[in-house]
Amino acid sequence: MSESVDGAVWRLAVWRSRVIVTWWRLRGARIASDVRVLGDVVITGPTRNLTIGDGSRLNPGVVLNLDAPVRLGRDVHLSSRCQVLSTGLLTDVVPREHVRASVVLGDHVWVAAGAVVTAGVTVGEGAVVAANAVVTKDVAPYTLVGGTPAVLIRELGASDRPEP
Repeated sequence: MSESVDGAVWRLAVWRSRVIVTWWRLRGARIASDVRVLGDVVITGPTRNLTIGDGSRLNPGVVLNLDAPVRLGRDVHLSSRCQVLSTGLLTDVVPREHVRASVVLGDHVWVAAGAVVTAGVTVGEGAVVAANAVVTKDVAPYTLVGGTPAVLIRELGASDRPEP
């Protein structure tokens, strides 16, 4: 019996995801096929600024600030409670000034639980952002970054890359 209950729960989650994705598309988002929204995702700003590539996954508690364009590539995974912010405050000016800048997450990027990607950042293809990291500068492709602010932990090897 638990298999049928598990199957029913999964089918409900997929249906809910399709409804959310359809709603976002109706509001101007460009979302490819096979995108899953697996729980509550908070969006602020105009949905038309959102682009999501095929096979991407957004987990519960994700926050997307869309005051400037945000592009998620193919097979991007946003883990629980992570934030992608296209606005922020300049730290080198007093009084503080607001800034808006686009955010790009390349194909096959994983942003782990609780991490924050700030305005103007590009995370390169295949990169991994460690849990609770705060990314304030661009991340090179196929690297692992972590910390506050995020720094390079290591380059990812060939086994960490998707097959062509």
